Amino acid sequence: MIRVRFKEGLAVQGETYEDIVRGMMEESTTVKPSVTNFMEEMKTTVQQETGNSIHFTDSESFIKELQRLDLITSMETDQQ
Repeated sequence: MIRVRFKEGLAVQGETYEDIVRGMMEESTTVKPSVTNFMEEMKTTVQQETGNSIHFTDSESFIKELQRLDLITSMETDQQ
């Protein structure tokens, strides 16, 4: 299980990083047709709001980029 808390207070948990992104999508005020489209739109939002770029190839690298920019305040994973 992965548990993530974002700077603005949102808390999401899931079995995979894609589950985390889907949880973010569910909380979003706009409808996104796919995980990939959501991440691309978030990339633009992050750039506009922070002045920083994020680079990712999948859900895991997307979440880790948000963590790198301190947009995630905590992330815990259960050890397997």
